[in-house]
Amino acid sequence: MCSFANSSDSYRFGLAEIQRLLSWIRDSDIRVVRFTGGEPLMLLELPCIVREVKRTGRLTSIITNGWALPERANDLVEAELDQIIVLRRISTLCPAIRLRVNTVVGPHNIRQLPAMLELLSDLRIEQWSLIPIKRDDRGFAARSLDEQLVALRVFQKALAARGNIGPKIIGPGAELLGRSSTEQEALWATGRNMTPNGVCNLVDIVRYYTPKDGLVYPCNCVPHREGQSKTSEVATPRSFSEQGLVEVRDWLKQYGPTTCTGCEPANVALGEESLDLDGDPLAY
Repeated sequence: MCSFANSSDSYRFGLAEIQRLLSWIRDSDIRVVRFTGGEPLMLLELPCIVREVKRTGRLTSIITNGWALPERANDLVEAELDQIIVLRRISTLCPAIRLRVNTVVGPHNIRQLPAMLELLSDLRIEQWSLIPIKRDDRGFAARSLDEQLVALRVFQKALAARGNIGPKIIGPGAELLGRSSTEQEALWATGRNMTPNGVCNLVDIVRYYTPKDGLVYPCNCVPHREGQSKTSEVATPRSFSEQGLVEVRDWLKQYGPTTCTGCEPANVALGEESLDLDGDPLAY
């Protein structure tokens, strides 16, 4: 379970913070503002915050556990939210908003992926992001690599049988244990998740802002990893431009693929520039 689940932190993001952020990114190339947490639906001001972003012509997205969606759906539709990424409770109450499901996959549920595929297809979920359990999770080795690969191949066959019918898997999510037998064995032996081949170009595209401490990172994964204190800078307008985080980005671009342990398939795809963000900025 993530560390946010039992948090008693009283900090809340509000209108003043979004107005400050929008002033910082006014002249940047940022096209999508995504709210994560914690839990964004706990913010009573969320519809107003979304409207503030929409006024700048940018797309908006939230990552939520989904429990409050039945109560908040109408407000989000009226605010013209563009995308909801659901972690747990799946809701089809927002047909005007694009839906993605994020699923953390590990020994506890890898055998259930074909059934999940059927469910998400029936619900007409547009996108599905499969995220491998972090290798330092105590449940990681509950099943052997061979056992998990057998289960994953069953899922891959179910995907192939559906063709283009069903949710689109983000990046190499269907190969979340590795894209070759050599990579699978190496990742298992070193306790790492798949990372981009070559260099990681994600760092030139993403800015992850943590408003409570006022820091900006060039990746959404590194703030949650130990030993990553040198991968951020105090937020200024420059942080969101090509001139921001230059040394950090250069280092992560070159060494991230061989040192990062908690990467995700969606980030792998963005790092390898295999997502068409020009055609669909919400593909990531």
